Amino acid sequence: MTDPSRAIWFFPSFASSYSYIAAQRIEDVAARHGRVVLWRPVLMRRLLAEQHGGVVPDRSAERMAYHLRDVVRIANARGLPLVVPSRIPADSDVSYAMVYALAGGDEARLRALTLAVLQAVWASGKPVRDAAEMSTALARYLLGRAEVELAACDPAGVAGHDAALAEARRTGMCGAPWMVVEGETFWGQDRIVWLDRWLGARPRPPADKAVAD
Repeated sequence: MTDPSRAIWFFPSFASSYSYIAAQRIEDVAARHGRVVLWRPVLMRRLLAEQHGGVVPDRSAERMAYHLRDVVRIANARGLPLVVPSRIPADSDVSYAMVYALAGGDEARLRALTLAVLQAVWASGKPVRDAAEMSTALARYLLGRAEVELAACDPAGVAGHDAALAEARRTGMCGAPWMVVEGETFWGQDRIVWLDRWLGARPRPPADKAVAD
């Protein structure tokens, strides 16, 4: 059974290209140290708006240009496909509510759906702002348009996303991807190496604590 206090809490955001890159590595790091990853995708813009009086801070054109150049460089180095989404921002509250609703509380399914959405956005350039776009992103799961649209209206999905946002807020999340383990926080795909080193200096959890049901 998973012990949440020993797990790596991973908070990616669908609109974050660095979350896409980190998502390809986080499970390998966790496995190396006998840890479980709890995937909790969150809409970063909501957290930023809360932190800045309801307004999401603008990013300069120069910063955006550098960001795109940097992420292309990293993706190429890691052999990852990268396509900038056709609509920016690429996500919405609805896309997160759908993922939590479709996961139905199943951690493995939440991980798989989150990865599928990140792949759709950043490997194929497909935005996921509404039910139609989410249907396309999750086509590999053979989910029908009606099922995805129903998930968009499921209050359990909204509640799941709200709970993840509350946990992210509690830990002080200020950017994506955000990782937390035993109270230690790490921000950014480039901090995974430091997460790896930090875990290497910690006692390894008992085997029965490192395997999810």
